[in-house]
Amino acid sequence: MTPALGVLAAGILASPLRDPWLGILMAGALSALAGCAVLRGQVRWPWPATAAFAIAVFGLLQGVFRSTVYAWPTFAAAVTWAGLAAAALLLDWGDFQSARRWLFRFATLTGALALVQFFTSGGRIYWFLATEVDAVLGPFANRNHFASFALLAIPLSIPELRLRRWDAWLGVGLLGAGILAGGSRAGALLLGAEAGALAWLLLPRWRVGWSALAVSGILLTAAGTGLSSRLLEAGSYTDRLSIWASSLELVQARPAAGHGLGTFETVYPAYLRFDNGLTVDHAHSDWLEWAVEGGTLMVLPLAMLAMWTLRRVIHHPWGLGAVAVFLHATVDYPLHKPEIAALQFAVLGLVAAAERSRMESCRSRFTAPAVSEYRIRSGGWSGKPVWTRLSSSFRSLSALARE
Repeated sequence: MTPALGVLAAGILASPLRDPWLGILMAGALSALAGCAVLRGQVRWPWPATAAFAIAVFGLLQGVFRSTVYAWPTFAAAVTWAGLAAAALLLDWGDFQSARRWLFRFATLTGALALVQFFTSGGRIYWFLATEVDAVLGPFANRNHFASFALLAIPLSIPELRLRRWDAWLGVGLLGAGILAGGSRAGALLLGAEAGALAWLLLPRWRVGWSALAVSGILLTAAGTGLSSRLLEAGSYTDRLSIWASSLELVQARPAAGHGLGTFETVYPAYLRFDNGLTVDHAHSDWLEWAVEGGTLMVLPLAMLAMWTLRRVIHHPWGLGAVAVFLHATVDYPLHKPEIAALQFAVLGLVAAAERSRMESCRSRFTAPAVSEYRIRSGGWSGKPVWTRLSSSFRSLSALARE
């Protein structure tokens, strides 16, 4: 698990390089680690890994049978999805609590770096990589991508917040401040929702009132920053709605299997409704882009995965950030960035491990006494012929049933 966490951290910190091979390299490293773990028999196949691997196979089939409009990005996307499956597979094995704490501490350090850079770097990532924006947040030049990263990480601190750990509160404050400073509109709204959820979970009494107060505080703080002016930018809404309308036409053209993974930038110009001279490389909605590229066959397992996540976070609220990112993906494209998608599936792997641990604990709680009595009455199982063990076991179970 530790090498996988190292690969995730390196992929996030190296994301400003914008090299198309970077995502493939990270996916390859994760897949190699997962392959070694599978050969040693140390892993299981949780649903997040199964869904991502199925999409990877689907992309390979699109390329092999030439149902994609451009084979190279489809094969590259298939490799990326295999890496996401590997991330979920690796994080599902091992001590999920230690991995959860490690991820939150890494996010805290990244949040501190983001705030320092935002006010001092002049739009240069790590103070030397020039970008086209005026302000950057750590390794992220896009405010919405940092918002998804922070939204995914903040709920990971819930167990430590319940213990009133000051470092957990510091991490939450740094990540929340980064979202507000960056000016992500959807990020600020989801941050308010997460703040309300944290207040509901952590405060013993007057939960509704404190939750409303937390949400109001986040929104008022956002209104006092540059975010209020961004909420009134009508042009950005118009452009995004036009992109979504064109994307829906693309979905209608090939609704079942899509145009091919990774081909949105290739097929979009044939359906564009306006041309402002800029390249539209994403649909500004991961769900719409998945429908364009993979059709129903791709969207269906991802929708099932989102529902699976929603059900599991009822018992494991520290995984709430994964739900927030799925929601953020309706109006932006964080999950088309390999480093954020890998972190998302890593958290889903941790949720799967926590759920399996909970189920095993429930089974042992209800069955351990009966099994112990059953073994005592049967006189033990070892050292006896199979027929003797089966007959004594049947007699012991009959005795227990009569009682």
